[in-house]
Amino acid sequence: MEKVKQSGIPTKRERIGISIVIPVLNEEKTIKPLLSALKGTKAEIIIVDGGSTDNTLKLCKGVKIIRGNYNRSQARNIGVAKAKGKIIVFTDAGCIPEEDWLTNITSPLTLLLSKEKGTRRGGEVCDVVAGYYRGLPQNTF
Repeated sequence: MEKVKQSGIPTKRERIGISIVIPVLNEEKTIKPLLSALKGTKAEIIIVDGGSTDNTLKLCKGVKIIRGNYNRSQARNIGVAKAKGKIIVFTDAGCIPEEDWLTNITSPLTLLLSKEKGTRRGGEVCDVVAGYYRGLPQNTF
């Protein structure tokens, strides 16, 4: 469960920093549900555009946008290079993450980053986490 911010003191998640990288290409039909699902997260959201010719970027208000002519792999790499967070997660415009997705996928890494060096024990923390979310079949990128 995510800690509640009180008295202006940042939560552990906010101190460590999480960036969400989303590669897009002509996603005007699928980007809104994703951005709605991510609304209110305490993470940096980075949209990396692969050269959209539709209204995708007009729908991406309030998030960091990087424009170029990138394929999906290049877009992810550019997003990582520009991300400010120590934890970087990826999703796609055709996906709708569950409400607790970000907390569940980052909590093992948050634990790892918040521990002092040399205190790791087998099975206690991890370096990589993978997750699943509902995909939308309309995505063509």
